[in-house]
Amino acid sequence: MKLNITTYTALIMIIACAALFCASCGPDNKCHSATLCLNGGVCMDNACTCPTGFDGADCGIDTRDKFVGNWTQNPSGGDTAAFPISIMKGDAAPKVIVSNFDNNIQNKIVGEMSDKNTVVFHTYDVTGTLTYNPNKTMTIKYSIKDASGGVKSVMADIK
Repeated sequence: MKLNITTYTALIMIIACAALFCASCGPDNKCHSATLCLNGGVCMDNACTCPTGFDGADCGIDTRDKFVGNWTQNPSGGDTAAFPISIMKGDAAPKVIVSNFDNNIQNKIVGEMSDKNTVVFHTYDVTGTLTYNPNKTMTIKYSIKDASGGVKSVMADIK
């Protein structure tokens, strides 16, 4: 049987694709190539190493999702009443935006994920962290400069 060039090329492509597919999966569906790691993850030692802002076996989980929503900030010390804040995803991972920051409706602050449970804020006026806790609450700690140059430190639970 004589094969024409098109048939021969198609057969070679099918064999090459099959070999690549088989080589990309190992025992327990672990990765053997970057083709199984999403969102810029890299396959290392049969597991995906995810970039900041992503998690999961294939880096398919956006870790910002657990922060997103409407929350109530409960300042410690009882000197300030509880107030609402809103958290949303920024324009790209790993950015997070907090609205009504420090109980000021005009304040929006952008932070970045530093690991899968922590957002870090570092601007001219604000430094601090927002940490997601195992009990599905958050803790926020920050220092903020006021108009007179003074610094206010805050630690609060967010539920």
